[in-house]
Amino acid sequence: MGAGGYLKLVNGTPYAWKKVDGHRHQMNDATFSDHIGAFSTNTVYFEFHNPALGNWFDSEAWITYEMEGTNFRFCIWCHRKENGPRIILQLICMNTVTNKEGDKIDLGWVENPASSWKFNGVSCIISGRDGAFVTSAARNPLVHKNWMSRELHTIGGLTLREICIPGTHNSGMFKVSWRTPIAHKFVTQNQSRSIKEQLELELGVRFFDLRPAFDEDGKWFYAHHISYLDKKLEYQGALGDWIGYMVNQINEFTRDHKEIIILNISHALNIHTGYKPFDHWTWVKLFKDELDRLENLFVADPGEDITKIKLGDMLDSGRRAAVIIRMDYDQPSGNDQHRVGERHGRGYFYKHNFPLFDEYADANDAETLIDDQVKKMKAQRNHMSPVDGKVFMMSWALTQHTEDAIKAIAAGAFFGPDLMEWARHSMTPRLGVLYDRCFGRCFPNVIGLDGVETTDGLAMTFAINEWQRSKR
Repeated sequence: MGAGGYLKLVNGTPYAWKKVDGHRHQMNDATFSDHIGAFSTNTVYFEFHNPALGNWFDSEAWITYEMEGTNFRFCIWCHRKENGPRIILQLICMNTVTNKEGDKIDLGWVENPASSWKFNGVSCIISGRDGAFVTSAARNPLVHKNWMSRELHTIGGLTLREICIPGTHNSGMFKVSWRTPIAHKFVTQNQSRSIKEQLELELGVRFFDLRPAFDEDGKWFYAHHISYLDKKLEYQGALGDWIGYMVNQINEFTRDHKEIIILNISHALNIHTGYKPFDHWTWVKLFKDELDRLENLFVADPGEDITKIKLGDMLDSGRRAAVIIRMDYDQPSGNDQHRVGERHGRGYFYKHNFPLFDEYADANDAETLIDDQVKKMKAQRNHMSPVDGKVFMMSWALTQHTEDAIKAIAAGAFFGPDLMEWARHSMTPRLGVLYDRCFGRCFPNVIGLDGVETTDGLAMTFAINEWQRSKR
């Protein structure tokens, strides 16, 4: 047996794919399907010859598919060169919103024996339709900054409960500006792209997980990734970017792009007072100094569930942006610390205004996480009407357990699980698996990701939205 690995093909288009050509050389296996239906998937296993049997550097398998009823063609090519196996998507007779005809998109490679019952490979997601195809793994910048406005003709009559959007986990932790003595960026940094880049580039993120911290000098607010570990280690973690800078970037974006931006505010922590929750004075300072500066704040009745408002109405048919600050707190009574006062309904909303199911798996392996999140999705969304229940957040980010972090710290160098590497090599390649688990109205409204660096998350949300569109 030689090296082997899986590929999940996700057809998120309204066109069936039919084989028009194909070839394999020095491959034990390359199980391409001759036909892949619209809005369906296919799993391909590749296995190269044993290198002891001869020169394997020219081993390859490829297939060309055509989208039925069109002239659009693309090729999936698996080959092994001196730098190891790779799977490539090549656009033959088609363009996407990120790439042009002839471009080759590197999908990567994950080693996995055929005997394994778990999917551990890479995904090739192609979604959309003529004029607006999106693929996974694309990296060309500045093309998805208007994706909601561009799709308003198809999603404008829907609500946030009826579509899927990409989100990021610990969105402000794309840098480490301060850390506790034993913390390290490998256990605290969840992202590598700034808020501006998450918004503007190929990522298309529209839901941001923002966890504010008041710094130890009692002057500035930052994003944070700080947790209480145990009585001995107490609070450990790091601060990310300055919230004021993120506000500036969001304002710059919404002046030119009429999109819906959601900031989910939670886990507020005051380092200045010994890692205590914000008191009322600190909340007011955060509002006045930073969040009140946000432009294009969405206005609605304080008693309204804004997740039932049509997207076209939120965006005034594409004439304005809509920024939503979701306080992950119940509406306060009396002198509760997090009350927003007169701001309620003027950009600031509580849980009852934006019902959200967001329960992470607390898992440090992919299969446990996927099983947990799919089980919760089925419980929350199965056979559900869009007017019932809550917006469902699919947490697609692994969690380092205390022992993982301690092991890394004790080693003096990082040999344990890196959050960014987990995202790049474990969770992002498995996004194709999520598509198989969706059915009926059982699909996520937000996919919360670590390490967003390519179009994979956006391609998956497009595939889900296109599939839902086909059923209306």
